[in-house]
Parts: sequence; C-alpha cells; structure tokens
Amino acid sequence: MSRWTVLLFIAFGGCSAVSSDQTGARSGSATLGPAPPSISVQPAASPPIVSPRSGCLNRQLEACLTELATGMKIDSDNLAIQFSIHNKRDVNGNLLPGHDLFTVFGYLLDGAGSIMLSFDLSRSDIINRAEAIIPQSPTFAQSESDYDHTGIFEAAYLILGDRCANFNRVEFYQFFHNQVKPRIIREHQTTEITQVHTETSTFAKAFDIPFCGKRFSFMELSGYDTDKITLDNPHGAYVSPSIVFE
Repeated sequence: MSRWTVLLFIAFGGCSAVSSDQTGARSGSATLGPAPPSISVQPAASPPIVSPRSGCLNRQLEACLTELATGMKIDSDNLAIQFSIHNKRDVNGNLLPGHDLFTVFGYLLDGAGSIMLSFDLSRSDIINRAEAIIPQSPTFAQSESDYDHTGIFEAAYLILGDRCANFNRVEFYQFFHNQVKPRIIREHQTTEITQVHTETSTFAKAFDIPFCGKRFSFMELSGYDTDKITLDNPHGAYVSPSIVFE
C-alpha cells in the first residue's frame, strides 16, 4: 500500500466526504473505482478549525492534506482524481511538467460555503504557493459579522496555521480592511460577445502585501455571463474572490 493510499484513508477518517454531485466541480468523467470510505462528523463549534495547526504553506503536501482533513469537508472524488494525476512521475520520481498543481475542493466546517485550495508544488512536493477561492467577496464587508460570512479567515488559517503570533480572526479582518482594501485596483471592464455567449467582467487585484512574513495577494473576478443565467440568477451575475500566500 503506497503512502498516498494510506493518506487517503487518514484524510477520510477525519472528514465528511462530499460527492461530485454536491460540488459540481468536475471536468469530464473518471473511471477510478469507488471512492475511499468516509465517516461523517458534526461541525465543530466556532472557531471551527482544529488548533494548533501548522498550515500548508512551505510544508510537504502529504502533511498538509492530513491536516486539512480535520479542518474542512474534502471532496473525496476530486481528491482521488488529483492523486491519479499527481502520482504520474518520470523515471527519476520527479513531477511531470504541468503536474505541479494540486487542487482540493470541499466545504468549510462552519457552513460558510465551499472552498477550493490550489497548491503550487516544488519537485519535492513542498507547497511554495497556496491560493484559496473563498465563498463570498470581502470587498464590501464592514463589520466582523460581514467578514465572518466570507470565509476569508478560515481559508487563511488553513493555509498559514498558527505560525504567526497573535494571528486571530479580528486581526486578520483588520489587516484586510485597513491594508488590503485601499490597495485594490480595479481594471477596465472587458466584454466578450460571440454568437451564443456574452460576458462582461472586471478584474480586481491587490498584490504582494506583507503579512506574517509572507506575501499576501487578493484577486477577484466579477461580472455577468449569459451562460450563468438561471431562475435564481436571472442576470447571470458572478463573483470569484481568491486569496494567495507565497
């Protein structure tokens, strides 16, 4: 049994697996066989993430994933697909070109919503860069309660852990509110029109802001897309906010 197989069972023993039907985050079908067994657990009280934590940035992928299984509900189907891609190595055991990105889909334990974590890996599986697409945009948040609904702290804590002195929810909200927001730059609107599709989008960014000895960046793509029109979203509006540590 490989160490990744062992890790799959460790991870799913500590989280409630989410099926592909729940996330809808799929591209094509996979024939990987049944997903590893999972055990459902009740969400923890706030703050929901187990402490102490070491986070994921600058750590081995294996250690990061084992810890993530205690801090979020991981999509088991996607994780199996990611492993099948990740395990393809050259004859020297190194990652193949273009296989240095590992993505984890799932849900935050406090019910704030879905999250996607993307890790840029070194040849030795060290996470050099971590990005999280968070449930809601923090750009218009004002109160602590507003920020609580965005999932931005939970995402940052999954990535950084408690390696920083006095790193807490309010301190991080204040950092984003007072240091990141004033630096956000909104680029010009772009519009794409085809015979069957129309999209208008705006990209917002704030790059390379020091936090906890790392570089923090915020990005947000928002706009209107005819492909996203539904009964619940008649205008096809969308927003995709993400945070990055490196």
